Amino acid sequence: MEKRDAVLIFLINDNEILLAESNYRNNRITWNGVSGFINAGEKPKEAAVRELYDSVKIRAYEKDLEQAGVMNLFTLRPDGVRERTLTITIFICENFQGVPHMTSGFKPRWFNLSSIPYNDMFEDTKEWLGRVMSGEKVVIEIISTTDEQTNITKVKDVLVRNIFEK
Repeated sequence: MEKRDAVLIFLINDNEILLAESNYRNNRITWNGVSGFINAGEKPKEAAVRELYDSVKIRAYEKDLEQAGVMNLFTLRPDGVRERTLTITIFICENFQGVPHMTSGFKPRWFNLSSIPYNDMFEDTKEWLGRVMSGEKVVIEIISTTDEQTNITKVKDVLVRNIFEK
């Protein structure tokens, strides 16, 4: 099976961040940036522009997307081998047109930057989102394990590095 990469976009408007409510985790509401898969032949910025419009009806241009980081997700198999499951390119966008609209799969809401709902986000987000919001460029590695009895995936380790760190 071909692995597809994804994009994750955080819109910033003055002191607010746009998060979208989604249902990724066992029927539990999760807030995240606007996200989606990169189609065959698309570059990450092209996918981000398309996903913003498809998901929340916001228009943005590639030139207005600032790459803030790359997240590599790995699953630790029972034999100890790390298997890459997904690479996500993270963007920040402060220049865009339109008002976010709800679509199937996304219910957008603005949050003040001082009250980001980390407890209702993926558990790794609190490790890196603040650094991204402060302008840092990051490389994130998330290693997860899956409990074979319950089939529930849990984050085992999160490594966040500034891209300029060795």
